[in-house]
Amino acid sequence: MPEKKDNIQTVDEARRDFLRKSIYAAYATPVITALLVSKASAKTSRNPNCSDAQWRQDHPDACR
Repeated sequence: MPEKKDNIQTVDEARRDFLRKSIYAAYATPVITALLVSKASAKTSRNPNCSDAQWRQDHPDACR
């Protein structure tokens, strides 16, 4: 049993070390979530920007 606990502690320490060194790790999940939510929201809403041809061309998935 001590081997399993040592292994878990090693993994935890490696993860903590990675998160300490990675300046973007804390931001990745919230940023990705915000992008996905805004994209889904844009698809379901009636976006007034869709009437602008240039905006519609720059954001093809938002006005379907």
